Amino acid sequence: MSYLTTGELSDLRDHLEATLPDTCTIKYVSVTQTEMGSSEKSWTNRGTAIACRFAPLSGRGGSLFGLLAGQLREGQFWVLHIAYDQAIEVTDKVVVDTVTYQVLQVNAAESERFLKRVLLESGL
Repeated sequence: MSYLTTGELSDLRDHLEATLPDTCTIKYVSVTQTEMGSSEKSWTNRGTAIACRFAPLSGRGGSLFGLLAGQLREGQFWVLHIAYDQAIEVTDKVVVDTVTYQVLQVNAAESERFLKRVLLESGL
């Protein structure tokens, strides 16, 4: 079995990142307690103008009906490709143009990955 050297892997990542045609904003949530004891969410940008590739998961407009995280769900699903080292979590939201999407899954556990793949759901 042939493995890539660190330099080869870096070169491939750089090349693939240069082909990402779109941009997005990634937002993370912070939860604070109010004086009345309730919680309040606020969203902060992890980054803006992040290079990405954004496409429907499957079918026309990414419409999908299936089982996700043990729940039967119907919705619009999308795949986002970003740099392999871009920070993103399943609690984040992604904004492409003016539409906000919820992050459902990130392929962060793969080895020798070239780009990070993120499953998104629209309709927020």
